[in-house]
Amino acid sequence: MELNESLAELTGVVIGDGNLWTDGKYRYRVDINGDPKLDREYFNFLSTIIQTMFNRKTWLQVRPHELVLRTQSKKVFDFLTKELGLPYGDGKGRKVIIPTKILSSNWKILRCCIRGIADTDGSLFFAKKEGYRDDYPTIEISTTSRGLAEDLKRILKSRTFRIGSRKQVREKWGWNTRYIISLNGEGMLKNG
Repeated sequence: MELNESLAELTGVVIGDGNLWTDGKYRYRVDINGDPKLDREYFNFLSTIIQTMFNRKTWLQVRPHELVLRTQSKKVFDFLTKELGLPYGDGKGRKVIIPTKILSSNWKILRCCIRGIADTDGSLFFAKKEGYRDDYPTIEISTTSRGLAEDLKRILKSRTFRIGSRKQVREKWGWNTRYIISLNGEGMLKNG
């Protein structure tokens, strides 16, 4: 299947909040998790991509604190894991990186993948900067994958974004290290 902007964005979403599962024989599942109050419209958009590009049905499960978009499709699973090389199963979050096929594509494709990652693992907030302003904008992407953080830093620097990066170590929450990439300021917000 030829990579396009829609598939790149879907891939970014799966990198961020996707769960790829198979029993190795007959069952293949791609789940995307989100917020039932905030993500329903976006999940309808993602559902349309899956139905249009793969001709596969999706199901939307609404739980009290979670929204799950699911497709049970070997075709979608194989595209994400075999064609693009996304990891699946335990430890996916720490191993995931931006696929080589996307890294070697043009900026439109790459930007759409980053948009998908930002839509799932990103945040936008406005902070008070003493003596400057009360609404200083920051976009942050947080990940447990060091490789993904390095990919994002390299890509954004190559596109002349001014980035910040840091890591947090928090063993009590069940993960050891979280890598945070940030774009700070009005100019970076407009470019992002």
